[in-house]
Amino acid sequence: MENEEQEKLNPWLSIWTEPRATIQQVVDGDPKLMVLILAPLAGIADALRSNNELAYSGLENLIGLVVAGGIGGYVIVFLGAYPVRWTGGWLGGTASLGAIRAAGVWSSVPKITSAVLLLLLWVLLSQLSGPVAGMEVAAQLMILTLGIWSFVLSCKCYGQVQGFSAWKGLANMLLSFAVVVVPILVIVAVVAALSN
Repeated sequence: MENEEQEKLNPWLSIWTEPRATIQQVVDGDPKLMVLILAPLAGIADALRSNNELAYSGLENLIGLVVAGGIGGYVIVFLGAYPVRWTGGWLGGTASLGAIRAAGVWSSVPKITSAVLLLLLWVLLSQLSGPVAGMEVAAQLMILTLGIWSFVLSCKCYGQVQGFSAWKGLANMLLSFAVVVVPILVIVAVVAALSN
């Protein structure tokens, strides 16, 4: 018993370096662990990372991004789990919706971290009288690096919960994206063709 407790991972730290073991521990213990908190944080992180100039332009814009991002995070995590599960089944995946949601939110920890750092940077810059040389480049490099790492963790976490490799986890993500986006593009193309 004591040995088991010593081996228990702290998911906030271990997700960075041991994503497979971390997500397996989360799913085995409680797949709902922190999902309701991490889902909106992941959405807020995406909104801030994609629109950091807008976030810096004023408090109203920042609040708007936070609200829209939080709602979007819930929608993406809860509805997005369905195509991931469905297309994962084509590849032999066996994950439950709860496990897929857990994989999605826990692999978002690096991008959530980048958003927190962006907010701290925004507060710091609001206290200064002028721009700081190289700060924008440093912020973009941080966003890119943590975004890439979050993507790598997604491949590993989805692969783990589905029961296959990180490469198949990547294929699962791409297929789920395609089954959502391709029909939308077809509908838009048909509507555009009919309106001409």
